[in-house]
Amino acid sequence: MNSPIRILHLEDDKNDAELVHATLSSEGVVCDIALVDTRDVFISSIEKFSFDLILADYSLPSFDGFSALEIAKRKCPDIPFIFVSGALGEEYAVETLKRGATDYVLKNRLSKLATSINRALREADEKAKRRRLEEQLIHVQKMEAVGQLAGGIAHDFSNVLMVVKGFARILEDEMGADDPLKVNVERIISAADKGANLVQDLLTFSSRRKMEPVTVDLNQIVKIAEGFLLKALRKDVELRIKLAQEALTVMADATQIEHVLINLATNARDAMPEGGILTIETCRAELDEEFVRPYGYGKPGAYALINVTDTGTGMDEEKKERLFEPFFTTKEIGKGTGLGLSIVYGIIKQHNGCVNVFSEAGNGTTFKVYLPLTGSVG
Repeated sequence: MNSPIRILHLEDDKNDAELVHATLSSEGVVCDIALVDTRDVFISSIEKFSFDLILADYSLPSFDGFSALEIAKRKCPDIPFIFVSGALGEEYAVETLKRGATDYVLKNRLSKLATSINRALREADEKAKRRRLEEQLIHVQKMEAVGQLAGGIAHDFSNVLMVVKGFARILEDEMGADDPLKVNVERIISAADKGANLVQDLLTFSSRRKMEPVTVDLNQIVKIAEGFLLKALRKDVELRIKLAQEALTVMADATQIEHVLINLATNARDAMPEGGILTIETCRAELDEEFVRPYGYGKPGAYALINVTDTGTGMDEEKKERLFEPFFTTKEIGKGTGLGLSIVYGIIKQHNGCVNVFSEAGNGTTFKVYLPLTGSVG
């Protein structure tokens, strides 16, 4: 059963308000209507509650429809706004549309109201879908640009590190075994090695790191990785593995997929400072064109899905939007490079898969990793 349409109705005549409600009911429109008749209550209602639609009379004793429209455009621009008035000449009717109203219906023609409402809600839904798609495409383009930048920087940084490490090796070879300065040279070499590891992580994110995919059952990868995952978790974190009954055959670099699982498990562990449950589940999923389009790559078809779910602190929308960016971290300075989830993004993209996240602050997090099943995509 569909939920009732939540309507905010600005109207000072209760008889007219009841007539509107009765008309909608007779047309089969299921709705909950909040009736208001003053500016203050109108504003308070918009700020405190969520509505699907606003109906407004053109003229009220202490308020007017145009003022209400301007307020609605500022505070809730995506909510359809329909004038329902008893006296609205053609000139004023056109003016309402110019100012941003969705539609207008005369009170002596309320039979048109249900059609107007259904059309307005349908258009609002389509507009919201387009906006979400545009936001997803912008995010993909941003990640692509960041990846290109990271890849370019990684190569240049690698060349610098090679020079640093090369001269450090020369110094080390020229020093005696008991030279007190030798320990400093060893620290330089160690730092260069750590920098080289960061370079490899950046190359992974930018999809420039070579991988060696083979045909493998994803369930087997998870089974093998279970031992590593247990070592990465604390004793107060319970690991639950739920594998699909069927084989999930994919073309994958098993080592890199294990890396993905370890990174996600580590991220989940840190999100559960007081302990909790980490669940890793595999299953089959069918993805359509609408699902894969925002990623800019991948094709519709059958995929193997890994769900990695924790019972941790969760995250808000702002954190989710930047989650896969390299060097973005919510941890304290010095307690993480911010590359773990970037690596996950890069590896899955190299496998022509996709990864997304579902989370709410205080309600845990689920990462969904999709990998194409062999011979079933395209």
